[in-house]
Amino acid sequence: MVVVDRFTGEVRAMVGGAEPQFAGYNRAMQARRSIGSLAKPATYLTALSQPNQYRLNTWIADAPVTIRLSNGQTWSPQNDDRRFSGQVMLVDALTRSMNVPTVNLGMALGLPAVVDTWTKLGAPKNQLNAVPSMLLGALNLTPIEVAQAFQTIASGGNRAPLSALRSVIAEDGTVLYQSYPQAERAVPAQAAYMTLWTMQQVVQRGTGRQLGAKYPGLHLAGKTGTTKQ
Repeated sequence: MVVVDRFTGEVRAMVGGAEPQFAGYNRAMQARRSIGSLAKPATYLTALSQPNQYRLNTWIADAPVTIRLSNGQTWSPQNDDRRFSGQVMLVDALTRSMNVPTVNLGMALGLPAVVDTWTKLGAPKNQLNAVPSMLLGALNLTPIEVAQAFQTIASGGNRAPLSALRSVIAEDGTVLYQSYPQAERAVPAQAAYMTLWTMQQVVQRGTGRQLGAKYPGLHLAGKTGTTKQ
């Protein structure tokens, strides 16, 4: 678990395993796993960063797609219910975490554009491969790297490098180190806001609605994601 201040990037809490006193393997910082559908907001953020072409009410294709990969094989993603609606609004595709519209949108945007968004969100470049399956989560990140990406979205598009150290003060009061706000504009504010608003819809009426029902008095944003690990 990683808890951060979305505006300053300060790490407020971190749990690296079932035994917090164990000083060894810290899953929050070291456990690199496929992130599954947590990857989807980056594709929609990429689209919403092009307001002349994409808005929340833009229709995107929810139709069968087959992509030929570089190794000659083909990939045909499916929705969770294995059904197709023909078209779906952008906002609803993310709210419902639909696979096929996400892939159709990502391929229309171009994989390099989605990779560029991930880079702006703070994901390490050596983990970003421009392959179609990355649109559905075939990229391996640690919990703190995921937290960095969503901090950027939650703050309105300003990336603040995550830090657990505010200052270092010597015994005599001398300030040896003092951190200062380092947030910088990473993605357009309007695009970040619309992505965050859609993630609120995820909790209110989408795949995360059980969380919203449990905490009806809170304004929560979220994204569900499942993998085999």
